This record gives sequence, C-alpha cells and structure tokens, in this order.
Amino acid sequence: MKNAALLTICALTLTACGPGTLTVKSEPEGALISYGNKSLGLAPFVASLPSSDKAVRKDAQGCYLTTGFTARWASGATASSPNPTTLCNGLSADYVLEIPRPADAPGLQVDLKAANERASVLAKQQEAASINNLANAEEMNAMMYEGPFGSGYGYY
Repeated sequence: MKNAALLTICALTLTACGPGTLTVKSEPEGALISYGNKSLGLAPFVASLPSSDKAVRKDAQGCYLTTGFTARWASGATASSPNPTTLCNGLSADYVLEIPRPADAPGLQVDLKAANERASVLAKQQEAASINNLANAEEMNAMMYEGPFGSGYGYY
C-alpha cells in the first residue's frame, strides 16, 4: 500500500519522475478528478509516472498498481476507476484511464452543458494562443529582416 501511494504521489505532483504518463479522462469531459480527498483538476488530467519501480507495488503478473481515482461532474454524479488501477506496460508507457459517468445518475443535461461550456472556453483560449503565437512570429520575422542598416540586414 505504501508503494502504491508513492507511485501516486509522484504521479500526482507532476514532478519529472519519469517518461510515462497517466491521463485520467471523464465522459462527458470536465469532471473534477480526485485521489482520496485531494482534488487534482478537471478531466482530462495528466500525471507523470515515476522512472524507477523500486517504490512501486506490483501484482503477481508484474503490473504496477496505483490507487483509484474519482470523477465528480457538475450535477454531483460520481464514478471511480478500479481500485487498485493496474498499469501493465511499464512505467515508460502512456496510459489513458477513462471514467464514464453513471448512465442512471440524474442531471445528465447539466453535465453535458458544463462540458460544452468548458469546450467553448478551451477553444477560445486556443484561438487566443494561436493569435498570440502568430503575432510573436511576425515580430520575430520583422526583427530578423529590419536591422539597423535597413531591410534585409537584420540580426541573424
């Protein structure tokens, strides 16, 4: 249990523990992901895996074990991943864990509306970042070609 907690703590702090990742998704997207009593963020949540297996608990088949995650949607509906969650392709692999919303939980329309609003905000943020990147590229281009001696004599 202590070893599984170390794997999860390393993964949840997003430190540079190793090359692998664990992405926790929800369906619909945007549920609050938690581990124990600690809220981690909105799905999809990405955590790094440790680079060493010395502090990680394994099962009889050699799969790594981590404590499960819980998803909570805007309506209050909750669901959890298996506990323990098994990772069987090594610590350098990228894993995706999807937690579906319970079909019989009330408030589906609330959760779908929240997911759509979140997707709209993310799309606007991505558009703003793209515009900013374009402006930066144009500024860099101007700096390269507009040096102290006129056009074409910029700093290289």
